Amino acid sequence: MTQSLISIITPLYNNEQFIAQTIESVLKQTYTNWELIITDDCSTDHSYEIAFSYSYDPRIKIFRLEKNMNYPYAKDFSLQKAKGKYITFLDSDDIWKENMLENQIQFMQANNYSFIYARAETINVNGNVTGILKGKKRVGYLSTLFCNYIESSNAMYDRDKVGYISVQNIERADWALWLLILRKVKYCYCNPLVVSQYRIHEKSMSHKKMRLFKQQFLVYNQFLGYNSLKSFLILFFIFLPLIIIKKIKIKIDSVTY
Repeated sequence: MTQSLISIITPLYNNEQFIAQTIESVLKQTYTNWELIITDDCSTDHSYEIAFSYSYDPRIKIFRLEKNMNYPYAKDFSLQKAKGKYITFLDSDDIWKENMLENQIQFMQANNYSFIYARAETINVNGNVTGILKGKKRVGYLSTLFCNYIESSNAMYDRDKVGYISVQNIERADWALWLLILRKVKYCYCNPLVVSQYRIHEKSMSHKKMRLFKQQFLVYNQFLGYNSLKSFLILFFIFLPLIIIKKIKIKIDSVTY
């Protein structure tokens, strides 16, 4: 049976410590018909050189922007280069299990889903497992509007059904992209298998809480068009409590994992 092409989107900026591990996890995939599209946003460390050293594999395509833009722009640049029927994402500090693509494709095709994600382990800077992100069985537009449960480094969608969606001018690009997709399809379904590892460290967004809140506000206010008062109320009285509940649940799940 012919394997459909999967395009893997990886924006890159100053992640020389982890990018090799990320690429190696793709090279180990049991599903082999993929293209890895890495767009470097003018890294000032050796990230680009490390990534480029893997370009001996024709499935790995390395691009470098002419000037530093931002994460959304680099992500959108890779999306424009993608040729696959399926689109998936891998942040430049995260890692996939070797059967990630195989499991996700099987889960999507067996259930005729258009948009999926999966469970993930959390790891620290040394790669030690610290917990688990279980996710929800399925999430829709409204639930995602108030709290993002979709794991960015294993989400996958069928481009034939969703189409191309631009995120280059949107802060919180991952979350905004999920919302745009969920305007086209009803749900995003969670594969109950653990297929990836999400790294939490000082550079990750989860450690930049004030910036996260600011970007969340801007998505409500500028991207979705809510007025400032409505954006503020949603942020502090719906989003923030749900985030706290989500983090407590993650801690509980991690203790029993």
